[in-house]
Amino acid sequence: MTIVFPSSYMSGRRVDEAFEREYEAALAAGLAAALFRQELWDEERKVRLDQEISGPALYRGWMMKPEEYELFYEALTETGLNLFTAPPQYAAMHIFPNVYRYLQEDTPKTLFFPLHARMDVGEIREQLGDFLIKDHVKSAKNTDFPAFFGGDMTQEEFDRWMERFYEIRGELLTGGILAKQYVRLKQYDGHTNEYRVFYLRGHIVSVSRNSLQPGFTAELPRSLAEKYAALPSPFYTVDYGEKEDGNWTVIETGDGGVSGLAEGQDCGAFFRAVKAILL
Repeated sequence: MTIVFPSSYMSGRRVDEAFEREYEAALAAGLAAALFRQELWDEERKVRLDQEISGPALYRGWMMKPEEYELFYEALTETGLNLFTAPPQYAAMHIFPNVYRYLQEDTPKTLFFPLHARMDVGEIREQLGDFLIKDHVKSAKNTDFPAFFGGDMTQEEFDRWMERFYEIRGELLTGGILAKQYVRLKQYDGHTNEYRVFYLRGHIVSVSRNSLQPGFTAELPRSLAEKYAALPSPFYTVDYGEKEDGNWTVIETGDGGVSGLAEGQDCGAFFRAVKAILL
C-alpha cells in the first residue's frame, strides 16, 4: 500500500509542508509513500509522481470537488496506482446529502436546497427552529457570516446573508445548500467537546479530540463510534459532538483522504494503525 501525498510548490521532490509530519510517519510505519506534483495538477490536471510505483494506494492531501477527484483517480490509475477509494465512495462521504440517510438517528434534521434557490426563512424556522447554513461540504466558519440563525429575521435580511454566503464560498462552493438544525454543544473551558473518528475497511483507525478541548472532557461512547463503522466507503471520517444535555450527535462526515488529523494527534500511531488494518 502506497500513501500518496502532494508535493511542495517549492520542490516536486519534497512533500507539501502541511503534510510533512504525516509523510515521515507513514515511512516510519513501514508504508511506501509517493509524491505527486501539486502545481502541475492544479494548473494542467496532470499527475506526475516522484517515482515509478504501482499497486493500491491511499490519498492524503487537499480537498477536491467530486468531479476533480474522479479526474485525479483516473490519472493515477494511468500511472499504475489504484486509489483505495473510488470516486462514488469519495462522493458518498464528502457530499453530506449522500450520507444523511444513514445518519438520521443521530444527526440534526437537515433540509436541502439547490444553489441559488429561494429559501423561505419562515418555513425553515418552522421546521428546524434555530438553524445553520452550509453548502454540501463546508460552512462559512471563521468569517462574518452568522454561526446560526435564531430569533426573528426578515426574508430580506436572510437573503442578504445568503448573498454573502455565496460570496465567501466563491469557487469552493460545492453541491447545493443545506439548512441544518442548530444544536448547542457542551462547553469545557470555552471549548466544545468534539471527536473525529477515522474508519478504514470497517475498522476504527483513531478516535481523537478535535476541538482543542481539555483532556478531562467526557469521552465519545465507543458504541456510537462503532455504530457508524460500515458507511459506504472504505476510508472516511465521522465527527461527533457532545450536546449540552450530555447526549451525543453526529456533526459531519468526510472522506478519509482529505479529512485532517486532529491537532496534536499522534501521526505515528495513526499510520501504524492504517498499516495493521491494510496488511
